[in-house]
Amino acid sequence: MRREDRKQGRTGARWRYRRFAMIAGAAAIAAAVMFAPAAVTIAAAQSSAAQSAAQGPKAVAIDPNYDFGTVLSGPPLRHVFKIRNAGQGTLELSKVNASCGCTAAKPSRTELGPGETSEIAVETDTKYERGHAERIVTVATNDPAKSSIRLMMTGDIKPQVTAEPSDLFLGSVRHGAGASRQVVISDMVGGAAPFRIKSVSNSSPDIKVTQAPRADGKPGAILNVEVASSMPVGPIADVIKIDDNRSPIRIDVSGVVSGDLNAKPAQVSFGVLPHHGSAVRIVRLTNDGAHPVSVLGVDSSNGSVLANVEPVTPGKAYKITLTLRQNTPDGQVRGQLKIRTDDAHQPTVVVPFYGIVGTFNG
Repeated sequence: MRREDRKQGRTGARWRYRRFAMIAGAAAIAAAVMFAPAAVTIAAAQSSAAQSAAQGPKAVAIDPNYDFGTVLSGPPLRHVFKIRNAGQGTLELSKVNASCGCTAAKPSRTELGPGETSEIAVETDTKYERGHAERIVTVATNDPAKSSIRLMMTGDIKPQVTAEPSDLFLGSVRHGAGASRQVVISDMVGGAAPFRIKSVSNSSPDIKVTQAPRADGKPGAILNVEVASSMPVGPIADVIKIDDNRSPIRIDVSGVVSGDLNAKPAQVSFGVLPHHGSAVRIVRLTNDGAHPVSVLGVDSSNGSVLANVEPVTPGKAYKITLTLRQNTPDGQVRGQLKIRTDDAHQPTVVVPFYGIVGTFNG
């Protein structure tokens, strides 16, 4: 290649580079002009939000966690939490919610100026508690950075009086046979004042509760629980309440009185079904008695669940088909199947059913 040609090539390359640089620079200037207002707007919004937060309320909980250690059951447990407004605006405490119905909480003030403090008085019941306990109180605020404050009380509750068993499960009791159980009451604290039961009560007329001294001579008592042979067929649900000079006791009593007629399963679950889904479940009713029993009809308390009955062995066994209708609205499905019979002791056999169709919030 001649010297003149090489020189012309280098000159052209330099010209193309300069042209590219000019175009790129122009594009950069155009982009800066185009996006500069947006950047200014965002920066201004952020600055305004920061300024608003700085001028607004600021909720601060002083010692939000309280450990009450180990206490005896019976007397109510009390504590006072404090919430301070560390901001410049007015702090509003709009709602105070406790984690359980056994706990009450009330603020001394619901509007706080800058630097002011509200006391949240919390009281919780310990009469029927034992073991580790945790109580949570949630306070709603208008602090833009902290919409709620969580206050917590934790500790261990030692029972003054115990029952063994603490809940009395009777299992299946045959109709007409009756049943009897014992519950041992123990005084766990002792002291100068001897343990004394003031009263024992329960609500079921078919369950009788009497007390007697402990055979081992220890402080406490023996409760004799008797289920009457006349108790009707069906679930057993009762509560024995003991009032004494230490701390009251509750004993839940559960079980079932079974007759000649038994439904399996005892309750029906349709499970979780898709939108507009349908399902079929089978319940079998059997007669274990010596006399034949006829099924007079079946009724569903929920219009979305259909039921029909057919005999397998007339007088002894029946098949009940439950159908959850297609296109049932989304949500929870609950109800009862009532099987009507000509049995004198079990004119009705009840089978609960439940399920969820589509999505359910609650």
